[in-house]
Amino acid sequence: MASNSQLKYGARLINSYLGNNATISCCEVLNSLIFPAHEQHHNNSFLCAALVMGQSNIPAGATIGSNHNSRAADGEIIAGRGFWPGLCVSLKHNSKFACFTMIAKGDYLFELNIPLPFSLVSLNIANDTLHVMPAYWFMYNMYALERNTWKYEDRDNRDEKIQLLEYDYLAPDSVNEIFDAITLIEKFVGEAWFKKQEQSFNEEDCVKKGNELLQQKNEVINELDIIAEGFENAKRKTIITKVQRAYDAYIEMIFYYGLKHLIALLDEIENFNRLHEKLSGVKRTNWLNIGGQLMPADEVELMKNKKLH
Repeated sequence: MASNSQLKYGARLINSYLGNNATISCCEVLNSLIFPAHEQHHNNSFLCAALVMGQSNIPAGATIGSNHNSRAADGEIIAGRGFWPGLCVSLKHNSKFACFTMIAKGDYLFELNIPLPFSLVSLNIANDTLHVMPAYWFMYNMYALERNTWKYEDRDNRDEKIQLLEYDYLAPDSVNEIFDAITLIEKFVGEAWFKKQEQSFNEEDCVKKGNELLQQKNEVINELDIIAEGFENAKRKTIITKVQRAYDAYIEMIFYYGLKHLIALLDEIENFNRLHEKLSGVKRTNWLNIGGQLMPADEVELMKNKKLH
């Protein structure tokens, strides 16, 4: 257990690590690596290995990766920052979720791989389909994202703040996922358009056509069935909803993130030439969540491979 973390009301934490500023109450957790600012309560369980990357909230009755729902060897649940399954959600391992994924109440009987951040995942029982609404948090619950950012900082009562924890919902890990999500949405829209036109296509054609339609805000998008592949290990369809609004929200948040940090940089720099020098050669790189602290992937590899003298 890390600093300022606690177990309450008969909680069981076995073969696991609980990060800073985290609380588990009356639950059972096995073989899990849990990052900071995690809340888990009201009789729910991690019954197989889980990697939960912080700022997560596990509510009543959730069964995250039961070791009784498969004859296969126990697998793993991997969830980015801001993981929030709903009441009585049951997930099957192996599953993977992008940052700030919310999962509506239901039994998810197949392995999931949700790469779209800030999404709402739900089941349409009547049509037997999986629905994913990208950018749900931006469209419907921005207040919660903003509130949580300052709430986590305010509740960080570690005696020694050795590790620099990332609490902002827009940070290199989540913003990189947004860039990837934009390309995925373009691809899905392009595929749907080519299929409706009964034309042959490749992935590059789909991304290009999807970008064109989405940038134009073309009404034809509303007539397309936007289907995602690889999100669920099942034969039923995965439907992407509110595609145009989600796409626009993703782009808006990238601009907001960039301008926010550009303004902060301007406060530190004396003149425009210095700003130009600072920004020249800057490119987007991969970042990793290392126990709640974000680090460039290249630097992590250097640390891993560094020889001890």
